[in-house]
Amino acid sequence: MKIIAGASLLCLFALNSSAQKLQSGADSLSYALGQDIARSIKSIGVPINATIVSESLTKALQGEEGLFGEQEVQQIIRQQLMAAQEAKAAVFKEKSNRFFEDNKKNDGVVVDSSGIQYLVLQPGTGEQPTKEDEVTVHYIGKLIDGSTFDNSYDRGEPITFGLDGVIPGWQIALPLMKKGAKYRFFIPYDLAYGERGSGAIPPFSTLIFDIELLNITPKES
Repeated sequence: MKIIAGASLLCLFALNSSAQKLQSGADSLSYALGQDIARSIKSIGVPINATIVSESLTKALQGEEGLFGEQEVQQIIRQQLMAAQEAKAAVFKEKSNRFFEDNKKNDGVVVDSSGIQYLVLQPGTGEQPTKEDEVTVHYIGKLIDGSTFDNSYDRGEPITFGLDGVIPGWQIALPLMKKGAKYRFFIPYDLAYGERGSGAIPPFSTLIFDIELLNITPKES
């Protein structure tokens, strides 16, 4: 289906009262830029005063001198974003600490000196891997809200990897297991994907893994 510029575009804008005011390509661009700026601001995750933003933007576009010089602008943005990040980190750390404090009270939970906690779902009888070995495992990865972010069982095949190439939590966890064992590990964010997260894993996430150790292959020299 072809979309014809001009009249057809304006028909789309007629769907709501704000859009009915758009009479030209420049108007459409202005509205679109407003949406884009708002999306960028919201992605930062810091509360702002929309009225002040609008006032500052209007004055800047009209060529009026702002309250702050360029260096001050960058300094304020940097300082406020850092403060917001630190506040967010404090909330996540408290949530993580509370989770582990409550979790260690559950029956069967073992607390490792690293901060990892685990449950033995099925004991193994074989050898234990070292950080220099390759292992083959099945696993399910979840967040503490119960949502699953990865599942090798669903893919229908286990994975094989060197223990020296995975997150620190796994490097600590797998050597605790014997071949044939299945454990549930509770891994704090600082031994997982840290303050940035990864893909479907949000920043500061405590991770829960059910891991089944299928095989151990000593890594070749």
